[in-house]
Amino acid sequence: MADDVYVSLALGGIVGKNEFDSSFDHVERLRSLSFEEATELAHQYMPTTKLDGDRAAEMVAFLSFGIPRDIIRKCESLEALDQAVAAVRDIASVERREKVLAAYGFGILNASEASALAGDAERVTVEAMAVSEDERGDRCRLIVWVGIVAIAESEEGFFDVSHRERLRSLYELGHDLTALPPEDVRRRLVGATQGKVSSDAVGA
Repeated sequence: MADDVYVSLALGGIVGKNEFDSSFDHVERLRSLSFEEATELAHQYMPTTKLDGDRAAEMVAFLSFGIPRDIIRKCESLEALDQAVAAVRDIASVERREKVLAAYGFGILNASEASALAGDAERVTVEAMAVSEDERGDRCRLIVWVGIVAIAESEEGFFDVSHRERLRSLYELGHDLTALPPEDVRRRLVGATQGKVSSDAVGA
């Protein structure tokens, strides 16, 4: 059930009766899955492919951002995409480009923006980092979502245990995108990315 439907049910008569209020007697809200729980679920539904099963499950889990039904959908679509997915990072690449193309088709992005956000993953991360605080909500969330996916797609060792804290912060941001105001979305993306930059500088 979508969050807006749940909100409508939770508020009930305060916002007026509608088809959702008339269709359900009782609704329980389940928490989102942790990254580890999502990975375990992805393993259960993961089809047989030529990919590294553990890393593929982790990528599917990450891209679901804690939503169980999205894990199942992605696992089902992965079987159909087997020929187009040669590496685990391609799972993210295919999804990123599909979402950008859809956003262009709906007029959320213009041709130049769509081309940039469907391009090289490392450059896309920079584009997302530079998203203006003046961007309206949907566009800001879309650009940041694309940036999060591009980070998982492009960074070597993203799923290593040593990077797990940063992975979780981006995973949680992906889940919270729809509920956060644009300024918080951008701040949290910048914070997670600056953490990566700082750790790289220390390692150097």
